[in-house]
Amino acid sequence: MIAVAAAMADTRPLADAVLRPSPPPVEPLRAPTLDDWFSGGSADFRFKTRLTAATMPSADAQFGSGAHLTPAPGDPSTWYVFGRRMGRVQPAPACEAMPIATGVDIWKSTDGGATWSEPVTLAAPTEGTPWNCFAGDGDAYYDDTTQTWHYLAQCRGRDNLWNGCHWTRTGSDPMGDWQADPANPVVSTAEGSATNLWARICHPSTNCFRDSQGPDGRPTVSDAGTFTIFDVATDPGYRYVRFHGAASSNSHQYTGLAKTADFVNWIVGPDDPAHLPTDAIFDSRFPKGFPAGDGHAGTPAWQEPHWLAPNSNDAVIGGGGGDVAYEAPWYYLVAEASDRPVCGIPGATWDLGIYRTSDVRNTVWDAPPPPHENPVAFSDDSVAGSPAPSACDPSYPRLLRDPATGETNLVYSRIIRTPGGPEAPPDVTRSGLYVYTLHWNLLQRAHPTSDGSAPEPSAPWRVIPAGANPPTPAPVGARRDGYRSPDGNGYLVFNCDSGAHSCGPSKAIYQDRYVGAGTDPPMRSYVFGGKAAALDGETGTARFLVGQLDDAGRWLQTDAVDAAIAGSDYTSVVSQPVALRPDTAWLRFMVWVNGEKFTAAAGELFVEPRP
Repeated sequence: MIAVAAAMADTRPLADAVLRPSPPPVEPLRAPTLDDWFSGGSADFRFKTRLTAATMPSADAQFGSGAHLTPAPGDPSTWYVFGRRMGRVQPAPACEAMPIATGVDIWKSTDGGATWSEPVTLAAPTEGTPWNCFAGDGDAYYDDTTQTWHYLAQCRGRDNLWNGCHWTRTGSDPMGDWQADPANPVVSTAEGSATNLWARICHPSTNCFRDSQGPDGRPTVSDAGTFTIFDVATDPGYRYVRFHGAASSNSHQYTGLAKTADFVNWIVGPDDPAHLPTDAIFDSRFPKGFPAGDGHAGTPAWQEPHWLAPNSNDAVIGGGGGDVAYEAPWYYLVAEASDRPVCGIPGATWDLGIYRTSDVRNTVWDAPPPPHENPVAFSDDSVAGSPAPSACDPSYPRLLRDPATGETNLVYSRIIRTPGGPEAPPDVTRSGLYVYTLHWNLLQRAHPTSDGSAPEPSAPWRVIPAGANPPTPAPVGARRDGYRSPDGNGYLVFNCDSGAHSCGPSKAIYQDRYVGAGTDPPMRSYVFGGKAAALDGETGTARFLVGQLDDAGRWLQTDAVDAAIAGSDYTSVVSQPVALRPDTAWLRFMVWVNGEKFTAAAGELFVEPRP
């Protein structure tokens, strides 16, 4: 390890440093790919924007739940949001156990998401239909060969069964009237139905059969839903559909695949093992770390140690919503994983992870190795004592490529409460769809979290003074708290007491990154920065610093930017481009705050390479 003492050398901010010539202008690096991220490359998902009930016209307080972004066909400046509209007029008599009727609305933006139209209704609860009580949590798909939009969603009628319903609209613009499929429900959970997909998948040789057996020895997986639609290049003419299922015997959750040519007739793995998996592709085994065997090397466990505990209340139960995206030659699955069957239960852990395979027939998909091992998005940590615990942690995730920029986006919903405890209403300025774009970033675990054994952030972050007995509370920690985070993810906390326990460079956090020969992506310069705020509304200063060191650990150059902390609103700072010296082998990124008797936060940390 490079000497910690060098960290405090020559810590001049850029504005006061000796002027150096700016690096010559160069073309930006190509956009990073999912393969770059999955393979351990210097990339991560950085917060881009959020669409909230406060900014989306006529949206309700639960906006974002079950919603997804979709680009317009052939027009990269136009985007649509398909999402739930709750609080619809409840058909009489009221639906059993569903006091709020729910339908589907569509919003449109013609300026890349800067402004949005009033919504139009795709489906509203209608007496006598299979969506009498609920329609939502589905996916929109545009078939350019027939110029037809399809929407496949969960639906629930008076039979109280969770089914799947299908709607269509002709033309490239989905903003208008949609036609319900006369075959609805096109997916049924009724016993004996030909469209009960899980009953057809879970045969005696499958894990979903063995894992979900009830007292009578039969599998109990049902309730196919949270549908997403994708294409498989080797099987033209069919639309592939990802969906979840839930077991009534043990609350375990599963992810399955099926295919269809018309959204009415369905083919599952046992019907076509040459193209489809013959079992679930995600279940409670995967977040625990899948063992090697059957020709597979195994996958690492998620960074949630309590999921491995024998206590059933803490054991992971599998995954619900998710998505499949194709980036040649890989199919990527983003999936929820949790230890409770419903999000928003106090004490629940509800995270997101990413897997991939080159062959959708596989029932074991690969998990990313360090440093990007799952989760890719963490739920709130109730131990952090947030004034506003989440009503629903990261959920309904999608992987989405922006056709205008080529950027890859991770999009998911967060419903965050106003301060006041677990029964407080959602905060309409924070709840909604969160959009994160894949960017180059030399930092690992750029959204710091703790492994739960100590307040300090997990490796490769290090805290100064290394090995010292920290005061109480710990001087530097990491939190998972969507309400106070700058981007909904993990962030650093600096507890600045008085006297010897005040904050400054002696209570900094840092990590070292190698940038010598063979670094990918190649770089000649970089920019760095982050965001800072005071959690208790006080004022102070945060310093973001990068030092260049040679291979022997000698300190060559220091550059820094300061963020003025002015209350609880985050201040963002970005450095000017800094040229990489030819003899530099390491970069040390450091953060600390200056002050006492206040609590500061820092997040959205980055060192972005330039070619």
